[in-house]
Amino acid sequence: MTLTGERAVPAHAKVNLWLHVTGRLANGYHSLDSLHVRTSLADRLWFTPAASTALEVTGRFSAALRDLDGSRNLVTRAIAAVAPAQAFRIVLEKNIPVASGLGGGSADAAATLRTVSGLSDDLPAIAATLGADVPSCLHDGAVMTAGAGDVVTPVEPFPPCALVLVNPGTRLSTATVFAGFDEPLSVPRPLTRPPESFDDLVGELENRRNDLEPAACRVDPAICDVLAALRTTPGIALARMTGTGATCFGLAGTLQLADRAATLLRRHHPGWWIETTTILAQPRERT
Repeated sequence: MTLTGERAVPAHAKVNLWLHVTGRLANGYHSLDSLHVRTSLADRLWFTPAASTALEVTGRFSAALRDLDGSRNLVTRAIAAVAPAQAFRIVLEKNIPVASGLGGGSADAAATLRTVSGLSDDLPAIAATLGADVPSCLHDGAVMTAGAGDVVTPVEPFPPCALVLVNPGTRLSTATVFAGFDEPLSVPRPLTRPPESFDDLVGELENRRNDLEPAACRVDPAICDVLAALRTTPGIALARMTGTGATCFGLAGTLQLADRAATLLRRHHPGWWIETTTILAQPRERT
């Protein structure tokens, strides 16, 4: 695909509603069983054809990427993987916290792949070379993931609901959290049917968990404080950590309930990053 003018695209944060560690692969990585959803919280990217590729990072969380060599950023790596003969001036507005369990870098990479590539069938395999969460981020709706994240099954329809996202101000390394993981391996428990309602979804989630939560809490006990606060806040039906943390989510039936919960949490914990968002229930048309 050749762009002839500036194009703006969103890169939506992902949340793991559950995450089970099911085994260890021959390459040393772990096999996982997870339900990913995408949220209305998003980074934004602007692509403009240029003589040479250059990346500018702006936004609230840009400082965390300021010292990163541009060639190591997942956006420029994605371009090199699918469009090495093309060059772009890229502006990345970083609205998703970095190293927070929300898959911001993976979402940026997936959005880049879909924007600059004319490929379709080969994209999942290319995405898997960039990171475990990138294949699932090629989808805008809810998906179940298995293996190293490369086995992706869409879940639709999905009931509308909202999230309160809370981060105590911590960046966690995925490698550090996995290094501290010493829980028994889980048996995969994929959904047998899509949840029909919010209550149905909560019931499914109550029978699952994030296996990495104990390890992450040992690395950063503030995660336990966040979970305790979410679980005692009115309007929150279920609270859990997403990914390898440190962000946790509170699940609410409506955005209004989520906003009320967030207001209470901000009152008592002004130093935490607290954001409300909705789950993208259906895949969106590509534009």
